[in-house]
Amino acid sequence: MAMQYNRIFNFSAGPSMLPVPVLERCRDEMLNYRGSGMSVMEMSHRSKVFEEIAVNAGRGYLIDEDALLRGLESGRVRAAGLDVYAAEPTANSALTSHPRVTCTPHIGAAAAEAQQRVGAELVSIIDEIFA
Repeated sequence: MAMQYNRIFNFSAGPSMLPVPVLERCRDEMLNYRGSGMSVMEMSHRSKVFEEIAVNAGRGYLIDEDALLRGLESGRVRAAGLDVYAAEPTANSALTSHPRVTCTPHIGAAAAEAQQRVGAELVSIIDEIFA
């Protein structure tokens, strides 16, 4: 049975734009990432499990995109989450279209879903004012 959440939509950048099932999976794996018995925050950055994780939401130049793609193709890197790239907009379609790469806009409010939510909220506010 799905849990009901009283959600407030934050139209800023970041994880506020993630769907509830994704947030629930993150919650579940926070204490026990992939059955390792540890959270990602507890495990050694030299461990095999940790090496499978690549997330870059800071600066694009921090990740060698070609090396990341090679790691994904070889299986050494299990998945990657990116919202910044070495050059923006990125032309690296092999990386951004890879099935184990999740790409989000660096500005979460720029996502189509966020714009739709803002539009619906504005209409609701205007309706209240002029009702």
